[in-house]
Amino acid sequence: MKALMKPNKNRPIELSIKAFMFFAGVCALLMTQARAESERADADVVCDETAVPLQYSCTIEVHERSSGRPLTDAKIVINADMPDMPMAHNVTPVIAMESETPGLYQATLLLEMRGSWVLRLSVSGPMRDIVVVKMDFGAHPAHEHH
Repeated sequence: MKALMKPNKNRPIELSIKAFMFFAGVCALLMTQARAESERADADVVCDETAVPLQYSCTIEVHERSSGRPLTDAKIVINADMPDMPMAHNVTPVIAMESETPGLYQATLLLEMRGSWVLRLSVSGPMRDIVVVKMDFGAHPAHEHH
């Protein structure tokens, strides 16, 4: 005995619902990615050598990349490494202290030698991000390079 297949009148509605759910999921994913990209941090770093050789007083201005708004109440840990000699130096990570000016942080770095260094700013708090800044710590005050 053959079973007869009856046409399912609800089939077009089921397909429409599935297509809508798929479309809504894709939209939610794209919105989440766009929001994550807009919540990236950026930093401007200026370091001046102190009276102690190879010790630098650094001012770090941290802001939201998309809006430029200062990033406040963040914890910023700074790691320093020389790209020409990866992992050859043992510079102790330092925590930048927030100043009274919104988005402005202060830190003191003690390096092992002059030259090009990469500062890795690990930002946590209102947002989580890592900002990498290449700096030249030579005879003159060190300034951020883009």
